[in-house]
Amino acid sequence: MDLAALGILLLFDPMERQLQCGRRGQPLLQVVKLEVCGAIGMWRWERVSGKGHITYGSITVRYCTIANTRSLKAQIEADSKRFQELKADLERIEYFSKGTVLARMIKCGKPKCPCGADPTKRHGPYFEWTYKEQGKTVNVRLTAQAAPFFQAASKQYRKLKSTLARLEKLSRLAITRLAKESNSAPQH
Repeated sequence: MDLAALGILLLFDPMERQLQCGRRGQPLLQVVKLEVCGAIGMWRWERVSGKGHITYGSITVRYCTIANTRSLKAQIEADSKRFQELKADLERIEYFSKGTVLARMIKCGKPKCPCGADPTKRHGPYFEWTYKEQGKTVNVRLTAQAAPFFQAASKQYRKLKSTLARLEKLSRLAITRLAKESNSAPQH
């Protein structure tokens, strides 16, 4: 356990004693239990009653390192392998475009047409591709034959954004590990 985690545990010691003693020295709690949820997460202390647990409070831990079983060198190699896999995913992406393709059913507005009274009798589907450009929404009517191409392009765009986000997150992690490795390397 690192020093930050130990410091948090030490903070709980006076808190636990304070929670255990109420007015006139009567214990407020029968049992106080600490939970640790992962390296980054919640530390909780709970009051345990005869019928169940009642959470008394929580502290969010943002930076808490717990010893990892893999060596730093193995982690860096795994990062590099995963980065190459994600780059290969980028190579498989086809034509892409932001936006959404919608199939709309519309009312024509003629007074005697049944589409005005019954939603199942509306005209269509009419396909429309919607996207933002320079802060403005652009709508483009599509033919039924063109709609699948734009739907596929929209799906590829979402895949591209997801892959780039994962690459960025992995890059930050890998850069941090590489910097840590260079700091721990012996200086000549």
